[in-house]
Amino acid sequence: MDIPDTLIDLQRAADAEWARLAELTDNDERGQQGRAWYDAGARAQAAVTEWAREAAPAVGPAPVGMFLTPS
Repeated sequence: MDIPDTLIDLQRAADAEWARLAELTDNDERGQQGRAWYDAGARAQAAVTEWAREAAPAVGPAPVGMFLTPS
């Protein structure tokens, strides 16, 4: 099953934002950005889950041990 490019791009963007968070030194700003990143990640995960649910009937069950992992 091929993962759509839009979902891959979404994950890469989230990874890039996480890397930027690591560079922040102001704790208040870091907290605000961390919450925004977490919320965006939850929405991205929901999009991936929805896509997988819609795609699953078309391809059958996933093999045991098959997980989506960040690139």
